[in-house]
Amino acid sequence: MGTDIFGPSTIATWVQNIIYVLVLVFLIWQISLLRKQVKKQEDAIRLQAEAMKQSDYLRCQIDFTETLRILLASQTHATVYDSLARGGSQFVNWTTYSGDDRKVYAYLEMVYELFERVFWVKKVGTIDAKEWRLWEVWFEDFARHPLLADVYRDNLGMFDGDFEAFVRSKLPTPIAEPVA
Repeated sequence: MGTDIFGPSTIATWVQNIIYVLVLVFLIWQISLLRKQVKKQEDAIRLQAEAMKQSDYLRCQIDFTETLRILLASQTHATVYDSLARGGSQFVNWTTYSGDDRKVYAYLEMVYELFERVFWVKKVGTIDAKEWRLWEVWFEDFARHPLLADVYRDNLGMFDGDFEAFVRSKLPTPIAEPVA
């Protein structure tokens, strides 16, 4: 008695095996799609977490600027900085400034912080080279003021290192690179 390879039960077995293979291929394809979707979700979560960190940092910088603004508006900036200078702060030239120079220093310090935020936004790629150049030209104009060198020295180590290197490169009088 021979086996009929083209009999109804054999054909049914072949059809069933083909269906199993097709289902297996379909399941592998579904798993692949699911893995891609999970990867996209992980990337989105990572980007969202990074955006939250950046937002937190920018809020801290804004708080710093607001603190300076409050000191200026309440006309206590000079009093606070006089006290800091007496306490051994690194605001080494503060006591030699005239009243007007102290106001200019305070303004330059606020703008310095603003520039650091813009520099940081440029660094993470939010603004393009053309927009950055407009800010850079404005900063180069500020960098010519002699008090900006004092603002730089007095705040050294308190800002992003790349920003500090950028500022140092724009100051008209070379300042030695800080020792780490």
